Amino acid sequence: MMNRAIVLRADGVVNLLIGLPLVFFPVTLSRVLGLPVPTQAFWPSILGAVLCGIGAALLLESVRGSRRAIGLGLLGAATINVCGAVALVAWLIGGTLSLPARGVLILWAVAVVVAGLSATQLIMLVGVKAEERVG
Repeated sequence: MMNRAIVLRADGVVNLLIGLPLVFFPVTLSRVLGLPVPTQAFWPSILGAVLCGIGAALLLESVRGSRRAIGLGLLGAATINVCGAVALVAWLIGGTLSLPARGVLILWAVAVVVAGLSATQLIMLVGVKAEERVG
């Protein structure tokens, strides 16, 4: 039987190996791999950021040490949300998006909500860790 940590690490590395190039080189990666070339890099780079978040969450879970499956958990969810929010904000600040004002407003709202969820998850995680030390 394979070791749980090894499988989680392998999955995490695969997600990062796919995600990182998508974040930084989505059009070039598509061309090199012979895949359909996106007309805009926005969606592929957001997907890449989410894959990076999933990969990081899997790597974090691999070092947690428990043999009991608990699912994603607060830290994993926060990790994925932070990666997605950072990529979205980077596009909004420095990207070359041609969007109407309502599209920009919607994307900023999504970024704020996702970042807020991440902050809430991390605050809850800190609270859980403090309770574990006390109790």
